[in-house]
Amino acid sequence: PEIDISAAQRALALEFTQAIRFLNFSSGGPNVPINETVSRPVNTALEISTDGGANWSVPIELNERINPNEWFETRESIPLPASVIGDASSIRLRMTFGSDFYFWGFDDFRIIERPAYDMQVNDIFYAVYPNLFTPLSQVDTAVFLADIQNNGGLNASNVVLDLSISNDADGAIIYRDSVEYGNI
Repeated sequence: PEIDISAAQRALALEFTQAIRFLNFSSGGPNVPINETVSRPVNTALEISTDGGANWSVPIELNERINPNEWFETRESIPLPASVIGDASSIRLRMTFGSDFYFWGFDDFRIIERPAYDMQVNDIFYAVYPNLFTPLSQVDTAVFLADIQNNGGLNASNVVLDLSISNDADGAIIYRDSVEYGNI
């Protein structure tokens, strides 16, 4: 159905409850672009239409951390990209399941305004020191890397990422640094 979002003041998110278990990708399942010429199959995806279903957005992968043949139940909150929604006053959503076995059941759909500011450091994207057991005489500079994003509905200003390393024995801070990102 057509979903009226004309009263929204901030960016939106889709919340729902799900139970899922899949095995293999099906040939007719959704494909998520990796770059401009290559895409990869996924088991579950969300698409958004702002013109009554005449056109649909690029699929947004859902459940990327679930392993095949694994039972999973959760309450999800998926940010709806402002770049897709734009200034639309209504949207339609399409959920696609692309597996040859098992199921994807969902319920309790809600579209909510995202919190104003919701900064996140992504836990699957970071730098790892080349070797944990490097002798002290051969230690080189350690490089830290973080992928951050704002899941909130408003632009966050004056964003600063802080890093501190503490001694496990006594809790004393042995290294501290920060990076100023500005607006995100």
